[in-house]
Amino acid sequence: MIYILITLISFLFAWLAYKNEKLTLKNNEILENYNSALENALKKRTQALEDSEFRWKFAVDGNGDGLWDWNIKTNEVYLSKRWKEMLGYEESEIENSFHEWEKRVHPKDIVQVLKDVNNHLEEKTSSYKNEHRILCKNGKYKWILDRGIIVQRDEEGKPIRLIGTHTDIDERKLFEQKILEQKKEFETIFKTIKDGIAIIDLDTKFVNCNQAFIDLLGYSLEELLQKNCFDLTIDEDKENYKEAINNAINNISVDNMEKSCITKKDKHITVHVSIALLPDKKHLILSLRDISNIKLLEEQSKLASMGEMIGNIAHQWRQPLSVISTSASGMIVRSDLGMDLNEDDILRSSKNILKQAQYLSDTIDNFRDFLKADKSHSKISLYDVMQYTFSLINASISNNYITFVSNIDKDLYIYGSRNELSEAFINIINNSKDALKTNIKDTDDRFIFVDVKEIENDKIEISFKDSGKGIPNSIISRVFEPYFTSKHQSIGTGLGLAIVSKIIKERHSGIITVKNEEYEYNNKLYKGACFKVILNKTS
Repeated sequence: MIYILITLISFLFAWLAYKNEKLTLKNNEILENYNSALENALKKRTQALEDSEFRWKFAVDGNGDGLWDWNIKTNEVYLSKRWKEMLGYEESEIENSFHEWEKRVHPKDIVQVLKDVNNHLEEKTSSYKNEHRILCKNGKYKWILDRGIIVQRDEEGKPIRLIGTHTDIDERKLFEQKILEQKKEFETIFKTIKDGIAIIDLDTKFVNCNQAFIDLLGYSLEELLQKNCFDLTIDEDKENYKEAINNAINNISVDNMEKSCITKKDKHITVHVSIALLPDKKHLILSLRDISNIKLLEEQSKLASMGEMIGNIAHQWRQPLSVISTSASGMIVRSDLGMDLNEDDILRSSKNILKQAQYLSDTIDNFRDFLKADKSHSKISLYDVMQYTFSLINASISNNYITFVSNIDKDLYIYGSRNELSEAFINIINNSKDALKTNIKDTDDRFIFVDVKEIENDKIEISFKDSGKGIPNSIISRVFEPYFTSKHQSIGTGLGLAIVSKIIKERHSGIITVKNEEYEYNNKLYKGACFKVILNKTS
């Protein structure tokens, strides 16, 4: 019985051991499966983190930025290879410490940098951001945009890790500095230039103006800011001024447009105005130069020219009047003496008188046309302009024993004003005439050479050369300046050649130069001034 009981107990223990072994194996299998699943999940999570970090670093590196990672507890800072390269260092030349970064920040920037870092650590800002200069290996400072954000905190919520980037903004900062310098230069010019400068919006309302503009028109800045530019323009000029402003708005600059302005004292002043669209496309800049005195002197110069023209008329008329007088008096004398006057004698004398009378009439027409204020442009022959010019001054030139030598192409045309060009050419010739009268006593050596020819690029060159010994080198560069004259004030206004320059450059888009030349003519050496005018040819 005991044997049976022992056997049953042994069997029971064996069965329990078997069942326990089966259970253990199963539990182990479950545990292994769980561990395997956990390990796979951990691997996936780790890989995801590695992939995320790789993608972030790739994005940072690809953008050219440097990467930094600051462990606040240990004060260690990981600095990426690109971060170091940006400053000109090899990767092994800079240690990974906060001090390595801090000591390179510009002394004038470090206080604000640390303040911005602390503001973020104290959660006063959502991120850290600062622009500062940092020292490079070559000893120069480079501008950096430094950005970062807290990525890890301890159990108490205190930040323990900060990650960020370095972006090279040196070129941008240098460009900004250049713009700032240009702005200061513009402000200096704006304040000190003698021309009146104003800024207006596209509705022509004043936005700003300099002191010269205020002085010119007599209004205060506050008063001008309540006006538009048409409030200061006379009615006769408003239409042309409106067209000029529209051209400027369409980026077609307006240079030296002549108009009349109304000052605060209701005085009319003549100005040259230039208009241009500013880069912001929202404003225009106006430049005003008072030319009232110049206009007055131009009128005086015109009156002086008229006086000279009257003198020329007297010279022109002397010979034909003498012929008329001789023909008429001859018939009277023959009649008084009882001499027969046949029909042929009367007809011949009458024709002679009529011919000279027609010449006088033509002369009057020429001078009248010249004195007209006609400045309209059309296609004109330079040969005709020259012949017209010579007809006006020929008598004056002859009376001063000056020889004209001309070589003019008959088939050259330009688009311009005959009267204005004749006025310019007469002023040049008169300048030569005065030099010859003053400097050349031997009348056989008084020459003026005029050449008109086509040159390259569809241009026409007109040269006036004399034998008057030239213009002194000390003043030759100033002869086209208004009011400048080497003559006594009783002789001229000093505007003759200035008017020439204006007519050629502004009215005909040409070029005028002057220099002294030595040349040979009829086996004799001469020296004189040579004026050259370049105009655009018209087909």
